[in-house]
Amino acid sequence: MKADDLADLTFPLTKDARALERFESHASSELQLAQTLAVESHTLAELRDALLPPLMDGTLRVKDAVAQVEEVL
Repeated sequence: MKADDLADLTFPLTKDARALERFESHASSELQLAQTLAVESHTLAELRDALLPPLMDGTLRVKDAVAQVEEVL
């Protein structure tokens, strides 16, 4: 599903307070997970961008890269 597909989605409306609370509870946990995964993805992309060039040109070896990453974590 692409972001543009979201515009075509429809949702039933309800005034049932319990149903709204259940939806909010589920949706907020899903939103939190999405935010956490977005931060993790960004961090991994930064790590990849920092390590890949020196690995490719031979100025950094894999075992040295592992040691550097372990120092950060």
